[in-house]
Amino acid sequence: MKYYLLALLLSLLYGILSFYVSDSLYIGLGIGAIFALTLLILVVPLYLRHEEKERKRHECYRFLNTFIISLSVSQSGERALEEVSLDLKGEEKEIFEAIAQLSLEERIAYFARYFENSSYTMFLSIFQLYENQGGDVLEVAEPLLKEVTLQEETGDAMEKIRYRNLLQFASLWGMSYLVLGFTRYGLSNFYSLLSVSIPYLATEMVYFLIALVAFVLFALAFTGEKITFQRRKSHEEITPQKA
Repeated sequence: MKYYLLALLLSLLYGILSFYVSDSLYIGLGIGAIFALTLLILVVPLYLRHEEKERKRHECYRFLNTFIISLSVSQSGERALEEVSLDLKGEEKEIFEAIAQLSLEERIAYFARYFENSSYTMFLSIFQLYENQGGDVLEVAEPLLKEVTLQEETGDAMEKIRYRNLLQFASLWGMSYLVLGFTRYGLSNFYSLLSVSIPYLATEMVYFLIALVAFVLFALAFTGEKITFQRRKSHEEITPQKA
């Protein structure tokens, strides 16, 4: 919801700015509408998919660490899964509750469809090996724990870089808005002529078009996602229906 609100606020800001520099209500409404459609249809879904992947990355890390450590202490898969369930929330918890009627192995395996993480696939192999042969699960799972810890730390570091780039991007475009506003104010004595000048209005339209393209390109680079019009699956579509 927050991304949709931000998209609408940004579209409103650009509509007002375009009206201010063009002195045309039609141009202001047009620019605002184009920004709203582009941001809502193209940009917002990119950030939603990125946020979902980041959330699942954190959840997978916590799931694996908690389960393996709990299993090493209790030597019981059921108790380890119960320990994991205490930390679940949101969509992850809803899935856990929806598959409560399945066996332990089926419940653990089912989360592979939710996380879609190669580390979780490796964890399933380790758990099956432990169930069949026993042994020290911490020793067997040590490489996996190191890998998921490295993934978590690397992911967190990359996310900090992304938000630093976002701050720089917003700052640069913010300065361009100020320059545009001051230019409009400084040329106020001539603005009655400029507001009916086709080359001037065309230049302003190009500016807003460049800004819109820049937003889309930055969203692609920030999220690492691709533009797609496929609907995201909800947890109801990946969990079995309760009887």
